[in-house]
Amino acid sequence: MSYETSIDWGNGIRFYLTNEDARLVANSLTLLPKSPECPVFVGGSGMVVLEAMASLTTETPSCFVDVSPMQVAFFEELQRALAQADKADRLRQWFEDSVYPRLNAHYLRRGLSFGLPEVMRSLRDCFGIGFLFDDRVLDRAKNASRLIEIRASDIVNYLRMSRGEHDFIYLSNVVDYMSQGQIKDLFASCAGHDAAVYLLATTACQELGALRTVWTQFGYRIHEATPYLNTCNRGLGSAELKRNWNRPGQVILLLPGPLPSG
Repeated sequence: MSYETSIDWGNGIRFYLTNEDARLVANSLTLLPKSPECPVFVGGSGMVVLEAMASLTTETPSCFVDVSPMQVAFFEELQRALAQADKADRLRQWFEDSVYPRLNAHYLRRGLSFGLPEVMRSLRDCFGIGFLFDDRVLDRAKNASRLIEIRASDIVNYLRMSRGEHDFIYLSNVVDYMSQGQIKDLFASCAGHDAAVYLLATTACQELGALRTVWTQFGYRIHEATPYLNTCNRGLGSAELKRNWNRPGQVILLLPGPLPSG
């Protein structure tokens, strides 16, 4: 059994929006030795992959991977709404009419409530989702969306089966839900791609102390800009934000291979 199938992603959790700083993911792409040519993103709502791919100067194929049928269906719904919206305010109207009621109902079942203005401010100011607010970013996201392959799969199994295809791997905070053995399986699968890795580890991660040992074992090193990324973080993992959706943690950008000589 994989780590993802041991969690009730299909019924208990809904990712209608990201709670990560998508601008940070986009910025991390500019810090790589070269722009990625075939990145892969753990799914969730899909907002991060759209925002990150919209930030690139060239149209680039990418892959969205999620084990939950609900999340795959939601991302496809988001893609359809994106394709039909000629302006950002039209896409926001779709979000307000179609997504926000479901989001609100989901949070109410968990004893939480967020007003629409608060949600939209968070999407714009904390999470950096530009395609909902800027027509130019919307156009770039529409073009990026056409080039995204969707795969319904456990991310570890997907990375293992697609060995060598990807040069950037976005893992969100999947390590928060993994045992040490599962984290080893994850990095073994990443190492098969010789790809940069972006991940987030929060206080929910039970194996935080073992992470560095594991990624070092599989030939990864921390990108020197990682402290800068953490200083800039306005989403999940930020040490500064006091929001009930936030857990402090750290963003980690990893590069494969040994430290450069000289």
